[in-house]
Formats: sequence, structure tokens, C-alpha cells
Amino acid sequence: MVGVWTGSEVLFVGGDVSLCPPGAYCSPPTTAALADGAALDPDAGEWRVIAPAPAPFDFASTAAIQDEVFFLANVRGADLVRRVALFRYAVGDDRWDESEVPAQVADGGYRLAGADDLLVAYATEHGPDAKPDFLFDPATEAWSELPPHPILPGFDISMQFADGRLFVFDVPATPVPGAREPALVRVSRFDFAAGTWESLGTTGMLTGHGFVSWGVFVVPALGGADGGAVDNWGRMYPNGGMVDLATGEWTPLPNLPDTGKDAIAAGAFDSVDAMYTGVNGGWLLDLDSGEWARMPRIDPPGTGAQRRVTTAGRNPVVFGGARCGQGASAAGEALADAWIWRAP
Repeated sequence: MVGVWTGSEVLFVGGDVSLCPPGAYCSPPTTAALADGAALDPDAGEWRVIAPAPAPFDFASTAAIQDEVFFLANVRGADLVRRVALFRYAVGDDRWDESEVPAQVADGGYRLAGADDLLVAYATEHGPDAKPDFLFDPATEAWSELPPHPILPGFDISMQFADGRLFVFDVPATPVPGAREPALVRVSRFDFAAGTWESLGTTGMLTGHGFVSWGVFVVPALGGADGGAVDNWGRMYPNGGMVDLATGEWTPLPNLPDTGKDAIAAGAFDSVDAMYTGVNGGWLLDLDSGEWARMPRIDPPGTGAQRRVTTAGRNPVVFGGARCGQGASAAGEALADAWIWRAP
């Protein structure tokens, strides 16, 4: 199931009911994905059924632009043939449409990001033969290519739009085994007015998937790596951290209270926005105070629940997922309950 925040509602669309217990090797689904959906107003606690999508899909990258939500969807119909499609849902009209995509996007490996009133479809990795990134104008349905990044090749790419510019976070390719240095996240930004890229240098963290909070890119990931016994880098490098988007300066996350080596992060929030990576315990970083706090659990320890979380403003909304163990069958059971946690 795919969840996306529109600014006033959370849309839940698609997905499937195929179950695969954690650690199991399961066959591909033998049924079509789902196309139905619903919208939740988390303030009022009210649901409404929305029109079904043009085709069933089990996964989609999403972006909300003004009164429309875009889904770069992995379609899986009754014939089980997969294809990539761009669906757009007009919230006020409760209407779906499908837009054409460039051939490279249709081949897969792209995600979406919103950029003011434009849509960005970007490749999640660029090898020696870099794939183009694209801009889509919803008003004209016209596609255009972005200039190539200044630092290529790059992998594990994510993009964020802030302060009128498009920021790219990626890691360089390194030999495995044989890497003498860690592959640290690099930052570059695209100026739409000038049509040019600028490199902001290399950070001190290993992962680049986060969100923007008041001009700072925050990756709420605990732990780190030292390269292991074969390619040891001489010290531990953290997984997460914070990047000042004006200067590119990187700083580590605030120190976590001493909880042992198994501590996990559940996300971070400020007075307006948030990013949640889990909902069954873990540590949350309050960016306004700079302090960590524990998130309460939905399921007791050992339950084996895998729940889907969508960030609605600064609050996590949970709907769907699956549970294994403790009262569930060997194959597990699909979940249909909904929860919201109000960030303090």
C-alpha cells in the first residue's frame, strides 16, 4: 500500500495482500495488485473513499504539487505483467489521469520529487553511462531533461527541493572489497534560474535519505560502520547527520542518551514537519529542542508486526502492514487498523 500526505489528508492507495514472513523466501505474487483507495483527515479522524486508480499497483514513488498527487507506479494487473506508469490524482475533483513518461523512466529505476509547481523524475543511480533526470510541467504535460550532475557516477541518490533549488544527495562508487575510504554522502544543488549545478562537497555520513527542516537536511539514522575487518577505515563513520543547505556544512546528530549498541532511531520532527522510519519504539529527535525522546510502541516486543507509516505534517499515521508470530498464522495476517501518534 502507498501512503502520501496532501497537506490536509493522507491518501492510501493500491498495495496487495500477499504475505511473506520476515526472513522467508517467497514466490512472486500470483494475483493482481489493488487499485482502490481512501483518504483520512487525521485532525477530524474521518475517512472517505476515493475513486480507484486507473490500474492496480503495489508500489509507487509519490509527490504532491498544489492540488494534485503524482504516483510513479509499479503497475501489476491481472496478467501480472509489470509496467511503470505516471498517475495524477486531482484531490478536489476526485479524478485520476495518466500521463506519458519518457522511455528511460518507463524502464524503471526512477523516483519522484516535487519542485515548486514542477515534478522531478530522477534516477536513483548513475553509472559511467549516466541516465538523464527529467522535469515535468503538469500544466503542459511537457518533459525536459535536467543538465547532468557535476559529480558522477553516483548511487543511492535522493533529491529534495528547498529554497527554490533542487538538492541531490548521493554516494560515489567504491570498490568492494578494496575500499580504502568510506563512500560518504555528497551534496550538490541545481539553480533553476541559472540552469546550473553547484557542488557543496562531501559530508561525514554514510546515508543520504532524510528530510529538510528549516534549511537543514536531517538524516535521523543512528549507528555507523568502520569498514569491517577486511577494509577497515580506522574509525567509525556515522550513518546519519545534518547538512546546512546554505553552506553544505555537515554536523553529527546530537548525542543520544546511553542506551546500548542496539539503540534504533524512529525519526525526527520539528514544529511543522517530520520524518518517521519506524513506529514500534526507537528514539525520536526533537529538532526544536535538540533532544532525543522515546516513541511508544504500538505492538508488544516479539509480535513481528511490519506496519506502513506515512508522515502527515509532523505526525506519523499508520495503516496496513502485516503481523507474524504471536497469534498469527505461519504465513502471517494482513492488518487493517489505523493509528496516529501526536508529536509533542
